[in-house]
Amino acid sequence: RDGRVRRFCSSIADAPWFDNFIIACIAVSSALMALDSPLHDPTSGLARFLDVTNTLFTFIFLVEMLIKWIAFGVVLNKGAYWRDSWNILDGVVVIVSVVDLLPMLPDVSVLKTLRMLRALRPLRVISRNPNLRLVVNTLFRILPELCNLLIVGGLFFLIFGLFGLSYFKGKFYTCQ
Repeated sequence: RDGRVRRFCSSIADAPWFDNFIIACIAVSSALMALDSPLHDPTSGLARFLDVTNTLFTFIFLVEMLIKWIAFGVVLNKGAYWRDSWNILDGVVVIVSVVDLLPMLPDVSVLKTLRMLRALRPLRVISRNPNLRLVVNTLFRILPELCNLLIVGGLFFLIFGLFGLSYFKGKFYTCQ
C-alpha cells in the first residue's frame, strides 16, 4: 500500500516546487492558448509551435495527474484524486486535452466543443491557491443570496427604465 513508488510520487505531489512548476505551466499554456486563432495558416510556424507546445503541456498535465493518482489513489482512498471537486475540474480538463490530441478522431463539432473546455485551464490555478479557493467557495456558498440580489436589482432597472421610457419618449431630437 505504501510502496516506494507511492512514497516517491507523494513526495513529488506534496513538494512546493512541483505546485509552482505546474502553476507556471498553466500560465504559459494559457498565454499560448490566447495566441491561437482559427485564422492562422495551419502550416505556419506559429501554428506548428502552438501545436507542439499544446502537446507538451498536455503531456506535463497528464504526468501530473498520474503522479497524483499514484500518490493519493484514484477513487477508493479517503483523499483520492477523484474525490476532490477541484481535482475533478483538473482531471476533466486534462482528459479533454488528451482526447483533443488523438489523431484518429474525426474533426466533428462535438470535438470542437470539447476543445473549448481547454479554456478552463486557467481555472486550475484556483485549486492550487488556498486564498483563491476560499474566494470561489464563498461565492458558491452565497450564490442563492446573490441571485436574489440580482433579481431585485434587475427589477429596479426595469422599473426605472420603463419610467424613463414613458417620461422621455419623443422628447429628444432624432436624425432625419
